Amino acid sequence: MPLVTLPNEILCLLPLYIDNIESFTNAASSCRRLRDTFYTAHPNTILRLAVASAPTFFSPHPHFLIAATVRQASNWALGDASRTKELRRALQGGINSLLDFSIQYSGLSLPQIRSMHQSRFSILNPLSDLIDKMAGSQWYATPEFWNGGVSEPYTLDTEASRATFQIVIYGELFGPSMLAFLEPERADLPFFDVHTRLDYFTYCVPDWVCKSYPGFEVLPTGPYALDVEPPREGDQVALHYILRCGRWRRLWTASILEIMTFLGEEQTNKDSNMENEESWREKMLRDALLCQGLEGMQLVTVPEEKVDKDVMQRFRWIKKHIDKLERPPSVERLGKGGSTLVSHAPDPSNENCKERQGWCGIALGGSMTDSLLFVAYADGDVVRTSLRFTHKYAAPGVYTGNATVAEIAHEVTETGISFIFHCQDCLHWSQDGGSGRASTGSSMLDLGYAQSVQDPGNPSCAREAPLMLHDAQGTWTAMLDESATSDSYDQWRALANPTVPDNC
Repeated sequence: MPLVTLPNEILCLLPLYIDNIESFTNAASSCRRLRDTFYTAHPNTILRLAVASAPTFFSPHPHFLIAATVRQASNWALGDASRTKELRRALQGGINSLLDFSIQYSGLSLPQIRSMHQSRFSILNPLSDLIDKMAGSQWYATPEFWNGGVSEPYTLDTEASRATFQIVIYGELFGPSMLAFLEPERADLPFFDVHTRLDYFTYCVPDWVCKSYPGFEVLPTGPYALDVEPPREGDQVALHYILRCGRWRRLWTASILEIMTFLGEEQTNKDSNMENEESWREKMLRDALLCQGLEGMQLVTVPEEKVDKDVMQRFRWIKKHIDKLERPPSVERLGKGGSTLVSHAPDPSNENCKERQGWCGIALGGSMTDSLLFVAYADGDVVRTSLRFTHKYAAPGVYTGNATVAEIAHEVTETGISFIFHCQDCLHWSQDGGSGRASTGSSMLDLGYAQSVQDPGNPSCAREAPLMLHDAQGTWTAMLDESATSDSYDQWRALANPTVPDNC
């Protein structure tokens, strides 16, 4: 019996027994009868077939298919406490667990698949290229990177394509929550709270520096499960940098101004370089547009005359409602010591607020190698210090020369440390056949610095504490003019006391 002579009721069941989306489309294109029948397949069936074809046709996997479907799953959970709890469990299981959640509560049509693949070339690839230029390999390729080549140099491990999808997924997942804050007069509009959004960053944007601290617990699930290899990615640090850097803000500011000009609306030209230079309305507008997900990214990747009309109308509606707000959404304090203010509205640039106490260091000769290195870090309420030395670009060992450090004053706050000290015999050094000095005879003194987000191992014993690789480094020049010396030097020096003794 020919296949096409079977009743429609049986033909409609065939997609349930096909192995993947490629076989499905091949069968559908074989004759008109199968095409008409298969195009009635349930969207969830098509999604499951698409998952079976990943990552060959839907890369990066699983991010591509999550970006295409997670808004449906988010809408299913929004406003229902038990469903939100189920969403949080899925988020805590990591990115693959979020895909399973999307498979269970969403679907995908063939037109949606075609639209997503078109978006890869019109939106996703251009956005990935922009991110690569602000925090990826193209950014690092800038000449004189650490010496003024870029305005905000930093040590990052950014995979631009993955970062692009992580941002898009955030918008698709939490975009519906933004409505409650654009129309605060409507008490019936539900939203996902800060802690649900933190679950996304914590478990679906893995990072090797993500650890528990007082007030914040990282569960041993998903990428942090005890039976899996710890994550090697640095995605949280990368996204935190991208969403707060001046290039990201200028990208959105320029695009918003161009769109307002195109729409013939009044505009205020403002260059958003730093946190305190933009108003809460400007930031909220950027966050609300980011929360439009994939479609919203047209605003920064597509010429304004080619942006979808519905996206333009949504832009107008969002801006109109933000302009009408009398005050910003309420906030709560998160992070170590409550040092990070996070909005109750979706606030992606501040929702990645893990503890990053770490250590900092100064290279008194300007370079890491063959130079005396001064390291300081907080250990509770005290500041511990260590002098280090190395001949190569590797973890420096303890300096065995005659230099000594004496503390004058210190302060440990929720956001950093300060340490005033007297360092004797620190401008000349000698160890293992290498020697050098930092001359104060000229008008300038070249110094280097390094910072790490990882705490030293065994912090109570500074001379033996292992130092993790620094995350940022650079140089600066001290100007040794008349203001560099003080008549009160001897008085300050008299205040110096031995540093806190090691507890080894």
